[in-house]
Amino acid sequence: MTVRPPFATTPPAGLPDLIEHDACALAAFATRDGTPSRSMLELALTSLQMMVHRSGSVDGEGDGSGLLVDLPRPAWRRRLEAEGLDPAAADDRRFTVAHIFFDTTEDAGVQVPRIEAVIREHGFTVLWSGEGTVDRGALGPRASETPPVFWQLACLAREPGGPASTNCYRAMVQIEQELDCHVASFSANDVVYKVQGQPEVIARFYPEMAEPDFASSRIIAHNRYSTNTYPTFSRVQPFSILGHNGEINTIAQLREQSEQLGLPTSKLGSDSQDLNRLLEGLIFEKGLSLLEAVEFALPPILGEVHRLPAKLQDLYVHYREALGPYAQGPVGLACRAADEMVFAVDAMGLRPLWWMETADIYAVSSEPGIIPVSDLTCDPAPLAPGEKVALVTGEDGAPVVLDYWEVQREVYQRAKSRGALPSAETRARLAGGLEPVAVEEYPDEDLLAPELELDTLLASAGWIESDKQQLQFHADRGAEPIGSLGWDGPLGPFMPVPMPLSDYLQETVAVVTNPAIDREREVEHFSTRVVLGRRPPIEGVEPDPPQRCELRMPLIIGGMRPGATTLSLPELRRVAVGAGVACMEDVEAAWDWRVARLPLHFAAGGSVRAHLGHLAEAAVAAVTSGAELIVLHDLGAGPDERVCDPHLAVAAVDRALRDARKEDGSSWRRDASLVLQATT
Repeated sequence: MTVRPPFATTPPAGLPDLIEHDACALAAFATRDGTPSRSMLELALTSLQMMVHRSGSVDGEGDGSGLLVDLPRPAWRRRLEAEGLDPAAADDRRFTVAHIFFDTTEDAGVQVPRIEAVIREHGFTVLWSGEGTVDRGALGPRASETPPVFWQLACLAREPGGPASTNCYRAMVQIEQELDCHVASFSANDVVYKVQGQPEVIARFYPEMAEPDFASSRIIAHNRYSTNTYPTFSRVQPFSILGHNGEINTIAQLREQSEQLGLPTSKLGSDSQDLNRLLEGLIFEKGLSLLEAVEFALPPILGEVHRLPAKLQDLYVHYREALGPYAQGPVGLACRAADEMVFAVDAMGLRPLWWMETADIYAVSSEPGIIPVSDLTCDPAPLAPGEKVALVTGEDGAPVVLDYWEVQREVYQRAKSRGALPSAETRARLAGGLEPVAVEEYPDEDLLAPELELDTLLASAGWIESDKQQLQFHADRGAEPIGSLGWDGPLGPFMPVPMPLSDYLQETVAVVTNPAIDREREVEHFSTRVVLGRRPPIEGVEPDPPQRCELRMPLIIGGMRPGATTLSLPELRRVAVGAGVACMEDVEAAWDWRVARLPLHFAAGGSVRAHLGHLAEAAVAAVTSGAELIVLHDLGAGPDERVCDPHLAVAAVDRALRDARKEDGSSWRRDASLVLQATT
């Protein structure tokens, strides 16, 4: 007897033996007049079924399918009335519904009392709590082996709107952290229905979806293909805010930055779940709107920022300093929260997302073929790399379409309303406010005129700065600007002399981008730019921004022992300006008392472990007292002293500052930069 391996792929009859599993399928829909529609629900399910080739199909079962839809108030009116409760509560703006899943009925029996207690602690009155109606016979053979237990709770919040939504989010986080269950949604606006199976299973597994008045004005639909994560039920999309097609290749940084902000990541979740949790945190804890949160997570690349009007450059400088581009994908995204929807493609543009319109709906999808050509009122348009489109509900309840330039200006107005954004003058101070090179050291303006005229001529012919740099390389070297990647020298353990710990960690393989993307995006994704100084808060810009300095690369020159260089300080500054970096003397002068210098060296009788502990404690104490630069140095080490390995010292201080928390839960690490000044 032939034993089929787990998760073996069996092509459906009539199809070729080899099926290319490309990526997840993502679709989103909204009625043009804002009225809930039953037909749109059917369209969403049909569209997912048409794109099932994009998801993992195992013996006719997929990795997971789901819908994020409007809260079904008609169904809840009937349920409340059947339970002897006031059916009008379902139309109350304070009415909220939670969809929670357990592994077994026993788990539900043990955990539901605690879940109800947590919900009450966050200001809700539980109206009804019980197992939702499902048809387990609709599941395929694999999913039916461990069918989830579907639990629903209907609640009333103390007050509608923002506070209720924030409390829903906080309750979800607490339940997830304390208990072993999956909260798919808890909201006054929408609910999630999902299965570990094909799209056609969703409506059969949840009988309430078959009721004639089950309708929605906005829908996010998703077929999952678990490319790099195990296909568990809790990872099936959509989540509480988004449906995502792609992978977050910077997920470690995304999680670390979220934790530094005091925003929890999901419990044993996928990269998509952590992106969902970040957006939730930005909205419900930091007070941003969905439009702002998505712009924070997926900001434009620097090459595009520099082409924007000055006021938008102000906005995105703040965004990149406050968080940074840590949700790099590929990403195709559909989100909804409150009265807004946002659709986005990340800067690489490697996950397709098409915008479509009919007489009745707006649609976004991984493939344009889900809408018959005869129904389209305009040609399908693919979102460009980095582009976003939004739907914002107007006063009449109908969504208003915002193209990306309108999204950017709306986000700018919302950010500006919170406080003064840094002006062009402030940005110049932050980027180069260290003591500048004396004016007389620059060439006369007359000497620059021919070069400016040449720049204008080259720009008119389509040249950009990188073209000039490549031509200059040819002229200087007589060779192509191509080099090898990887470490070709001996490994640290085999070196005949003592080596720093960092030299034991070498890249041994070449890293390439596949498929290739344009040069500007290559620069963005492999950028070495860093910002020195305290990072601004997410929820608003300081009226008087502190000292900050952007370095093109993480290097600071100068600051050497006397006699270590023949260059004068003005000459060092000239080099620094040309390289886009700074001089150590100017850095320390600019930050003044907010610089804390901690020695790497210690007495010969001491231990490395003890000194690392001392450095960590001293760094935390310094930052909590106002220091914004921690300089770890080995200057002045005596002949009888030991010097701690710089790599260990930086790691220990970084970890200590990340673990040290403020009252709001954010990390002190955001308040300081680390500078290593080592000569050994």
